[in-house]
Amino acid sequence: MNTTEQHPAPVVTGLGVATPAGCDLDTYWATLLTGRPVTEQTPLYGEDHPAVTVGRVDDTRLPHGFTKRHLKRVDRFVLMADAAARQALTDAGIEVDDTNRDRIGILVGNCTGGWGYVEPQMSPLYQGPDLDAINPYVATAWFPTAPQGEISIALGIEGLSKTLSAERISAGHALQMARHTLLDGRLDAVVVIGVEAPLTPLVHRARSDEGELSPSGRYAPFTQSADGAVLGEGASALVLESSVTARGRGAVPYAELQYCGIADSLTQAMCDALDAAPGPVDGVVLDARGTRAADAAEYEALACVLSDSPEAVLAAPAAVYGDLLGAALATSLVTACLALRRAEIPPSALEDVLAPPAGRFPTAVERLPDAARLMVNGTDNHGQAMSLLLAATGGPA
Repeated sequence: MNTTEQHPAPVVTGLGVATPAGCDLDTYWATLLTGRPVTEQTPLYGEDHPAVTVGRVDDTRLPHGFTKRHLKRVDRFVLMADAAARQALTDAGIEVDDTNRDRIGILVGNCTGGWGYVEPQMSPLYQGPDLDAINPYVATAWFPTAPQGEISIALGIEGLSKTLSAERISAGHALQMARHTLLDGRLDAVVVIGVEAPLTPLVHRARSDEGELSPSGRYAPFTQSADGAVLGEGASALVLESSVTARGRGAVPYAELQYCGIADSLTQAMCDALDAAPGPVDGVVLDARGTRAADAAEYEALACVLSDSPEAVLAAPAAVYGDLLGAALATSLVTACLALRRAEIPPSALEDVLAPPAGRFPTAVERLPDAARLMVNGTDNHGQAMSLLLAATGGPA
């Protein structure tokens, strides 16, 4: 008998966000319901260069737990991850103490690390060289594992702690590891975080050179004018628990994680999800890369997979806040969990959307069935794709 047969599916009991669309759940959801982009223009490369369009987090609304003294040691991706993690634990009703700290883990998905901390110091070093420009905390601030370490110390979490770097599906890999860890009984709860702070000249230029970003600065996936995404920063966190543990402490889950898997194509990933957990799908939170080739591939996958769910509603929330890279899939999962709890799906404000081969984009907020199931998609730049299935658990609306 395998692990998944021995144990029921894990559940999501807490959520947290620090995104351009909002740094608390209510603001985030209200922003998504407008369907309007919150991206902005900024002189990322300096005042002497043209401004670029990005999705930026409002620092004044970032509820992290670090002191002013500690801020000198960390990059902003640590602050965003900490803010999201604290929200998620509070939302789940979990207080870390001596009775549970070794049964709680942290799994982080991050791709680019803390270049916002490093770049300003490396420039004078290479131009000078000016060794005095280098802060000794550079050695620890830029690593992708920095949020994992800082949060585990700050909150006293002593269970499994790891960071997974797998490009745009980094958070999906973290969630997959969390699921296996819970099914194996090694932990009772895992804080899964996707975080990215890529709004630096180096990272932005690298993504632009790869053809991922929109030259026009307009992020309009699945439209005739789609020419790429808008780069964004942010963090999203989910508390994943054993359903037995959650039930035992009286928690009300957002959703049950029925499936989380990876494949060599989005079509195969979606098919695998439905093979593992058969049944109709009420909606799909799309990957929405915004390039014509990627959009066409996702539409092709919808055509193959949604033949039994032709009325499934489609959502592309990333068009509101931007492509969050390693935090993208975690943020899509938060969107799906909120949609299931509220039994509604955000509208699409995209103009001239190309008709999907299956499913439909709602133009207004639309109700979901009480026992809805949502699929969440993610892809990377190397042909790998992930699909996840979440099912409503009957929590309060």
